This record gives sequence, C-alpha cells and structure tokens, in this order.
Amino acid sequence: MKVLNIDAEYYLYPVGVENIDDFASLLNKTDDKFILMKKLLQKRCVEPYFISEDIENVYVNISNISEFSDFEAVVMENEAYEKMLENVKAKLCKKCEFNDDCEDRREELCLNGKCDSFCEED
Repeated sequence: MKVLNIDAEYYLYPVGVENIDDFASLLNKTDDKFILMKKLLQKRCVEPYFISEDIENVYVNISNISEFSDFEAVVMENEAYEKMLENVKAKLCKKCEFNDDCEDRREELCLNGKCDSFCEED
C-alpha cells in the first residue's frame, strides 16, 4: 500500500486523500497549522513492514514539513508479522554469530531477510 514518508517518518494518507498530489493540494489549501494523521510507528518492526496495532493518531505541524514522498509499505497485524519474523529467523539467524540474542535485534531484522547486525558464523 502507498503511505506518506514525511521527513523520514511514515504516515497513512489522511481521510479523503488518495495520492501524493492530493496531499500536496491539501497542504496548499488548508488554513490549519496542524492536521490529524495516523503515524506508522517503527517499534518492533523494520520498514517497509509495519504493525497495524502500532499506529497512533498524531497532529502534524504542516509548516514544519520539509519534504514528503510516496512510499510502498506493508501494514499487517502483529500476529502475521510475528509468523513471518519467525520464518526469517529460522533461515537467517541460525547462520549468524548473534543468534543467541536475535530477539534483542528485532528492530534490525527485516521481513525481507536483511539484518543490519548479520554476521555469518565461521
């Protein structure tokens, strides 16, 4: 699904806004300084994968936005995320020297199989 990347943070499109051009138009037309948005938190997950239970409502100060773009993301329930994460761990972590503390590296292990801490065991 398409989401907004606003200054390196991720948001669902506001209600009634379907694409980046509509979002730009909204920003140009509104007299409001703050708009309500749903932020995709980057806790317990690694982008472009997000957990639907970790979405929170925030007010964004539109005068502070320096840049925004479209971003392709996958938003799923925690249970589905956990199942996919276990599959990735089973394949990747067993080859890694940090496999004993893999759970501590959850925010580095992406569902696409990339891990910032991966270091192959000898």
